[in-house]
Amino acid sequence: MKKSLLILVASGVLAAGPVSAQTPSSVQQYQDVQRQQEQMRKMKEEKEKSPEQAPELYPGENADVGPQFLLKAMPRRQWVEASADSQYYYTSNAFLTKETTPGSNTDTGLLVSTIQVAFAPTPFDVPGGQLAPRLGFRHQWYNYGLDQTSAQDLPSGLNSLDFDAQTLFVDATYRFAQLWSATIGLDATRLLGHEPPMVNYQEFYKELVPHIGIERVFPINDNAAVSVGYNNYTHVTSVDPFPSSNANNRMEHSFLLTYTHQIIPNLIAQPYYRFTYSDYTNFTNNNRRADMLQSLGLSVAYYFNNWASVRTFMSYDNNDSEGNATSDVFDYENINAGGGVNLTFRY
Repeated sequence: MKKSLLILVASGVLAAGPVSAQTPSSVQQYQDVQRQQEQMRKMKEEKEKSPEQAPELYPGENADVGPQFLLKAMPRRQWVEASADSQYYYTSNAFLTKETTPGSNTDTGLLVSTIQVAFAPTPFDVPGGQLAPRLGFRHQWYNYGLDQTSAQDLPSGLNSLDFDAQTLFVDATYRFAQLWSATIGLDATRLLGHEPPMVNYQEFYKELVPHIGIERVFPINDNAAVSVGYNNYTHVTSVDPFPSSNANNRMEHSFLLTYTHQIIPNLIAQPYYRFTYSDYTNFTNNNRRADMLQSLGLSVAYYFNNWASVRTFMSYDNNDSEGNATSDVFDYENINAGGGVNLTFRY
């Protein structure tokens, strides 16, 4: 059980909660959902590799001879991974704006639906560890205001937030020294609006994001572990030229601390804390912007088998923006709470 839990925690937050008009709130919303779902994918992938412990034949057998594991035939190598994911949650601040007066922020329900297919072969043994490459495509639908009974009930501007996201991605993860993992990758994404004033899935944002990351696990006992990780993202962006087409170019440094506890087999709880520093390199001419986003959350996931799982989550975000171009315009607080279901198949 210990090895199983350590592998799970090494993959990070199992459902870190969702993330943050259309630009910039759509960009932040997209970005945070990707991080959440990526952690879910890693956790599931590693969980499948953990050995199954055999039950004791008599009380105290494990103390006499140590834990015994069931022998399994070496599975054939798998090459393709296909998944479908849906999560619905409440967000207290759909536009991710500062609350100027009590109750001035807009809350709503948000549905994020995802389909993904990837060339993702079973990890290869390489000197010092294992290498897991991926190449794939992801499409997502973001739909706001589904908690309202009619379009007339939607708060002003909320019906224009709906968008789709399309991403091509390539990455490779190197696992070494049992408790370490390092990742390098590249994502190419575009966001498409399909609500007035945009029509016919008009592209309103695109970005190219090279990224690297490293993570280390610290075991506590058979059922608990702590992990510490760092990720760097370089966003090269293009958006409708206001105030400039590359105003969203930024360098992000993200630090993640998680505690993972296996309550019972297949039921995992994971509180986490994430700090992200974003340096906007070309926000406006001769001006700078720097955001410090702190996120605190709790996630619980249950794995029915190797291909189906459900989760629930809640999180609190606090963004502090500073710089001579922004003052506190981009400061915000946000609470998210909801649940999701995931189906993943490998061939």
